[in-house]
Amino acid sequence: MRTFRSIGIAGVILGLLFKTLHWPGGNIILQVCALLAAVTMTILLIQKPGPWDVRIQRPIWIFGSVAVVLSGVIFKTMYWPGA
Repeated sequence: MRTFRSIGIAGVILGLLFKTLHWPGGNIILQVCALLAAVTMTILLIQKPGPWDVRIQRPIWIFGSVAVVLSGVIFKTMYWPGA
């Protein structure tokens, strides 16, 4: 699982390099590897045992806020209209 995370982070760096230099394929590399890194980090955080029992009062607010921020970041990096 940690190798997938490393591949995802390295791909994000490579995608940012492609995007900065305006080479073709930068958008796809950036989106796929960022999704891979986010999913693996989420899985690792869920699996990690912790000494505390933390209960989130309104988890849907947190997930909604994260989704809005991530969609804004994607719109800004991809230069899509509406950003």
